[in-house]
Amino acid sequence: MASPVTQPQQALAVSGGGLDYANLDVSGDTTQFVQGNFKGKDFSQIIAKGTSFRGSNLLGCRFFKAYLVNADFSMSDAKGASFEDTSLDGANFDQADLRGSYFSRSLLDSASIKGANFGDAQLPPKLLPLLCEREDLDEINKATGETTRDSLMCP
Repeated sequence: MASPVTQPQQALAVSGGGLDYANLDVSGDTTQFVQGNFKGKDFSQIIAKGTSFRGSNLLGCRFFKAYLVNADFSMSDAKGASFEDTSLDGANFDQADLRGSYFSRSLLDSASIKGANFGDAQLPPKLLPLLCEREDLDEINKATGETTRDSLMCP
């Protein structure tokens, strides 16, 4: 008999009354956050080094001051998510839907944004020209049919 799938450890939110993942250390977790539905959850100050969120619904999630070094967000739906003041060194955003999300300068430190869609994403004004210099902007997002370069409105 197959063992039941376990859900990631959750912490009670300080406000809002929902179950969230704020302030947890889930480093290296490559299975429990994959292809899950975490819509609207709070991941503030989470330590998720090397953690995979691949293919997950992260719509409207909050990753404020999170440590996301080498995290995998490929093929995730993170529309409207906040990645404010996060550490994104080596993070993978390949084929992610990031429309309307909020990023700080640390996005430059991500390993790959191939095929990611950044339509209407909130970026610091000085960040966009630097992002447009990246070499991984010409892949087409399979869901939206738009290149990363076009979604960022790079020249």
